[in-house]
Amino acid sequence: MTDETLEAAILTLRAQALSALGMMKDLARRPTEVDAVEKLALHATRLAQLEGAMLTLQQYAPTVKAAGIEALREAQEVATEEPPTSVEVEEAEEETEDDLEPSSISGEQLQQRSAAYRRSTGTSPEEANVIKRSEKK
Repeated sequence: MTDETLEAAILTLRAQALSALGMMKDLARRPTEVDAVEKLALHATRLAQLEGAMLTLQQYAPTVKAAGIEALREAQEVATEEPPTSVEVEEAEEETEDDLEPSSISGEQLQQRSAAYRRSTGTSPEEANVIKRSEKK
């Protein structure tokens, strides 16, 4: 991110803040209307938010710029690295496939562990040799 980009963002916020301030001044010059208080409060809230955003951006501009420069350097380093060999690609694919395989429970284990499964199949606990949970002490 360039200095110009950051400065443009700060100036945009400043322009919007000045616009809100101008609206507040216009309200002050007019005779009081029924909704003048609400309008003034809305413009004041908007002005406070814009000023806060502007100050925050000014304060963190060096950090934002440094992060952008670092990201560009990393992107250039990645672009200059050699592409992976076919063996590396195959190994990565094998690792991914192994990670995606779900652990499986056999029907017999499910029948022993799950009362809902036994009800759905019409199996009694005795027939399933139910695994009883140990009592918590």
